[in-house]
Amino acid sequence: MKEIKQLSVLENLESAKQYRRWLISLASELFKNEVFELGSGIGLYAREILAADDTKQISKYHVTEIDDESLMILRERFKDEQRVKIHNLNFELQIGQNANSFLSWNVLEHINDDVAALKLANKVCIPGSSVFALVPAMPFAYSKFDRELHHFRRYTKTELLSKAKLAGLKEVEVHYVNGIGILNWYVFVKVLNLRPKNNLLLKIYDQVVVPVQVKIERKIGLPFGQSLVLRAKTT
Repeated sequence: MKEIKQLSVLENLESAKQYRRWLISLASELFKNEVFELGSGIGLYAREILAADDTKQISKYHVTEIDDESLMILRERFKDEQRVKIHNLNFELQIGQNANSFLSWNVLEHINDDVAALKLANKVCIPGSSVFALVPAMPFAYSKFDRELHHFRRYTKTELLSKAKLAGLKEVEVHYVNGIGILNWYVFVKVLNLRPKNNLLLKIYDQVVVPVQVKIERKIGLPFGQSLVLRAKTT
């Protein structure tokens, strides 16, 4: 089976600014004090969150990765940002139980033992801290592209709720986002076997469709979506 390096996908989709800002906005109330991000990739989310933090509400931002190439990019990208602490997840974390929030965007699906990954929130966060995770939804849309990216799964609401509770989290809530996205994914990625790329179609979706979609989904909760959002508290 052909393998696709996650780093190349992140670089291809770096220009999807409206889409990324939408996903960031879903957790905007958590960007304060000490923040822990699980699986930071090449730092696209962390960079935008810190750039928008004009009043310096974030005192420390932990970015984490296991991929050596991504870690090199993170070190270069944040070399002048004193608030950022970079951690290699292949080694024991040395941050203590000090974080106030635990964040992840499209990470848990890459981890075989995703319950253990969620348990990490209780280890690095103060009790009662907020947990946010965005993951791909709808198992029927699992594609060849998912396999190439080493996605172990696409989640159902029941599965994500159950795993969050198994991880010892409390006040667990799960909801769908990106209703149009799942239709696009199923047609273009699942059926037509295409790959998301930094091209004209992506730019049209990002600049035209996403702003409209955000307005709709802020008013209407959808019973389906490309992604699921998990919100919970640490114990």
